[in-house]
Amino acid sequence: MTFDFEERHGDLFQCIAPTDSVIIGVSEDMKLLSNKAFRQKISNQLSMVQAQKKSVGQVASIAHGQRHFFFLITRQKSYNKPSYADFEMCLVELRKHCEKLGVLNLAFPRELDAGLQEKHVKEALFTVFNGWPGKLVMFYAAADA
Repeated sequence: MTFDFEERHGDLFQCIAPTDSVIIGVSEDMKLLSNKAFRQKISNQLSMVQAQKKSVGQVASIAHGQRHFFFLITRQKSYNKPSYADFEMCLVELRKHCEKLGVLNLAFPRELDAGLQEKHVKEALFTVFNGWPGKLVMFYAAADA
C-alpha cells in the first residue's frame, strides 16, 4: 500500500484543513521564510524553530494548533542551491517524524525548494514515502498550471 498523492490549485495556507501539516524547504539561516502570510502564522514560534539549530539534511518542526510545520533544511545559506542528496535526506527524516507523531496529511507548495526540478522532487517523494499510509498534497497557483 502506498500513500495518496494529489495536486491542487489554490493557496496552500487558505486551502488546507486545520489538521493538515505543512512542509517548507528552507536554508539553515532561515532566510527563505519571506512569505508574509506564513511568517504571520508562526512568528511567535519562529524562534523555537531557530533554537533547534538544525543542520543541512535535517528537519526542524513546530506544532501550531492541530498541525505541524516541518522545515526541510536543504542548504546552508539561502543563496546556495540545494542538492538532491540533501533534499532526500530531509525527506527520510521527515517520514520518521511523521511516523513518530502520527502525521498522515502533508501539504506543500509546488516549489517546495527553490532550485529543485519538480520532476525530481516528485520522484524523491514517491521513493521515500512508498508504503507510508498517509496523503501528500501539492498546491500550486492557477497561474502555475
